[in-house]
Amino acid sequence: MKEADAWAHQRHLSGLRLKTQDTTVVACQLYEHYGFVLGGLDQYRYAGTPENSKEIALF
Repeated sequence: MKEADAWAHQRHLSGLRLKTQDTTVVACQLYEHYGFVLGGLDQYRYAGTPENSKEIALF
């Protein structure tokens, strides 16, 4: 995360954003630890893929 933050800072970007799924709880906890906050969700993003159709995309 430090490298990603430095990369964004060097390019004068306002910050970082990411997408994950509600099924990756450990990843969500890691992102929260680094200061990410939930900005939105998409419950239909994976509707076309039966194996993932119940997952929710988190931004």
